This record gives sequence, C-alpha cells and structure tokens, in this order.
Amino acid sequence: MYVDKWERNKNTAAEFVPCVFYGQLRSIYRVFFSSAYRPLDIAEGTEIWMAEIKSCKLLNNPIPGLDSIQLYQGFGQTHCADITCIDGLVG
Repeated sequence: MYVDKWERNKNTAAEFVPCVFYGQLRSIYRVFFSSAYRPLDIAEGTEIWMAEIKSCKLLNNPIPGLDSIQLYQGFGQTHCADITCIDGLVG
C-alpha cells in the first residue's frame, strides 16, 4: 500500500511511498455513483469498495529466527483505503 510520507504535515505536498501495512479491518463500504462526477473522472454507475482499517502499532524487536512475524501492541490511526489494497485477512 502507498502512504503519504508527510501525512501529519498538512502544508507539505503529498509524497507517496510503498509500505507494508498491518491493521484491523473494521468496516467495508460500497460507494455507488448514480451520476458521473467529472472533477474526479468518475463515470456514471461506477462502484467503489472501500475498507476502514485501524492500523497496528508494530514493535521493532522481532523474535530471533522468526523475522517474518510482526508483533504489535495496540492500535493507531484509522485509515480508509480502496479494498484492493488488502492482501490477506486472518480471523
């Protein structure tokens, strides 16, 4: 997923960088445009699926020998993203 490197600095131009993102899926939303929305080049009848994700606060100390396992403690900000950015779910 791409995130804005300067998301907390509102007066700075957005710079998107790829990152691995872990979070809790909170909700799924369907946005339907019954008419065209020209400022965003959205055609009539377009359907967009969005996900509400609460980010995990990752710990920086991996388990020795298990570097691929990410540990977290608590949750951070809530994000809204296109549902196609979700790679996998565990439940």
